[in-house]
Amino acid sequence: MFGILSLLSMLSTPFAEEGAPERAMRPITFPSNPALSSGPIENFFSLSMDPDTVADTLSPHSDPGEGTGHLPVINRTMAWQEVTVNETLVGFMGPLTTGVIHNIGSGTYLVQMKSSTGYVDSQNVETVDSVSSEIAPGNENARAALEGDYIKPGFALHTSGGELVGYAPPRAPEPEPEPEVIDGEGDIEGDEVDASEEN
Repeated sequence: MFGILSLLSMLSTPFAEEGAPERAMRPITFPSNPALSSGPIENFFSLSMDPDTVADTLSPHSDPGEGTGHLPVINRTMAWQEVTVNETLVGFMGPLTTGVIHNIGSGTYLVQMKSSTGYVDSQNVETVDSVSSEIAPGNENARAALEGDYIKPGFALHTSGGELVGYAPPRAPEPEPEPEVIDGEGDIEGDEVDASEEN
């Protein structure tokens, strides 16, 4: 019995990389979570840089603009991700979570997400001028999502780096035409042979 309980305990313990924060195995399903970050770097599970220095540390990878903007960081997967922006480690983000890095230089940034499998997804992400509302699920500010008139901000148009290609299933080959029967006995036009020619 003790062996079974020990095995169950091991299976319920999250497997994490060395140095990675301990975290839940499934995504958060409620609007607000006090464990997520707020402030200049929003909705990260843990931070690897000082949020008060983010504006001085990060600058656009390309296409710099005027003034400051907000950088959406979207984890669309069911995996925990290590987030790097312009080769600067920002922190860890949970599954199906939208984070935002606020008030950094306007432009395009290289955002890379590394999962526990070692796969790295790289995207060029543009800053937005403003964030229309609180992001849910997210930190304590996401309680706004409980209101009836809440509209989640959308950032889908501000990422690039991949392209969906339309897929058409292969078509079956066209059937060959049926041979033409001309006398009802199965003789095919053009194939009639005179019996005298056969002898």
